[in-house]
Amino acid sequence: MIYFEKLNRLANWCFAATGLLFVMTIIFFATSQFSEIMEYNFTNDMRGSFFTVVFFVLSVFCLFLGIVLKCLVNEANGEMQLIEARLSQLEKQIS
Repeated sequence: MIYFEKLNRLANWCFAATGLLFVMTIIFFATSQFSEIMEYNFTNDMRGSFFTVVFFVLSVFCLFLGIVLKCLVNEANGEMQLIEARLSQLEKQIS
């Protein structure tokens, strides 16, 4: 993975952000009145419920982005290995 190391690091950061955001989602869900909104469609404190939903959506987005980036890194590395193999085969034919 020498060619796409920065992309691989970005994917790892996305997975780390997913974990952090998911923990924040759990914390805000525990402290919010989210069950009150689900039952009565009313609450005095919308901030905790808003943060719960926002952190959960961001967590899912970072997870999806991390998976896509990892797949892209693996596919690109496979292509680069294929190109290197073809070039070495071509060099052997020329020699």
